Amino acid sequence: MAKESEMKENTTVIGAGIVGASIAYHLAKRGADVTIIDRTGIAAGATGKSFAWINAHHTENEAYHRLRYQSIAEFHRLDRELEGGLGLSWCGALSFDVLGEAFDRRAERFRALGYPADVISHNRFNELEPRYGHPPGRALHLSLEAAVNPAHASEALIEGAVRNGARTMFGAEIMAVLKDGGRVTGVETSYGSLATSQVVVAAGTGAEAILESVDVSLPMANRPGVMLHSRPVPKVLNHLIWGDRIHLKQQPDGRLVIGEIFSDGRNDLDPGMIAEQMLVDARRHLPDVDVQIDRTTIGLRPIPKDGMPVIGTVSSVPGLYVAVMHSGVTLAPIVGRMAADELLDDITFPTLNPYRPERFSRKA
Repeated sequence: MAKESEMKENTTVIGAGIVGASIAYHLAKRGADVTIIDRTGIAAGATGKSFAWINAHHTENEAYHRLRYQSIAEFHRLDRELEGGLGLSWCGALSFDVLGEAFDRRAERFRALGYPADVISHNRFNELEPRYGHPPGRALHLSLEAAVNPAHASEALIEGAVRNGARTMFGAEIMAVLKDGGRVTGVETSYGSLATSQVVVAAGTGAEAILESVDVSLPMANRPGVMLHSRPVPKVLNHLIWGDRIHLKQQPDGRLVIGEIFSDGRNDLDPGMIAEQMLVDARRHLPDVDVQIDRTTIGLRPIPKDGMPVIGTVSSVPGLYVAVMHSGVTLAPIVGRMAADELLDDITFPTLNPYRPERFSRKA
């Protein structure tokens, strides 16, 4: 009979977005027997439709801010490990999505947390972004933050996992997680059943239905987001811009990525009208740039009901681990490493305790 530690090494990761890709990579790197399953393919869900801003901008919850801050450092480590394969742009961010007293409170909060965030003037903004029209009176310069193409980063992580022996199964729908005697024994897919001793559910918006198959509740409050991707243009932006109505960044291939803030994720607004307004705003802020849209994406952000990540084992179903969150792009490196260590070493990181799945069952 296999030892418990050996059984734990046989792991199925459901979801090939950036969170699942990072967990699979860290597991495979440590020698685990890993199978990655996704019904569509790499970064085909929320990851591929994410604005992909690597940041620790969330200041209201100090523990959550510090987790994100720690993950920025993990991105540096992980990118070195993959020899620059993640395609990160450490461009920094200029933020002015809140104004007046709210801006002052945020700047003070960053100072209290020890997070690098310099208040810059209108003139300094012009110096940093000379081609940006209508710059704000003040902005925060967040020098540690970065942008990334999330699909490219996910592909690099999956490729790294495969180099370390992981297998992929794309196009397979997960019908149910299987268990016997209360413990995970496998997964039922549209291709048939697959035996496994551990299952990691990192399926974003699809996680809720998968977990229902083993009577585990994961209440979600998913929100839509519209993103515009331009045709390539010459270099125009030096930083990621987080404005009061839209956010902007420029990819290495010259494409502008434009995301919206003004709809606040409401489900009752017409995505077409939102996209039109976004284009108007983008052209207003980049008046000397011929912004032509190549494609529009509408994604559903996977947001647990209380807004915080869900990370960890499910005590009622041994062998089941959950990793579902908004800001998955920012958190992927730290969650990937810690989840792999928890799964393989039978340890728990106190840093992740606020995000355990059991908090929902306790509330119920």
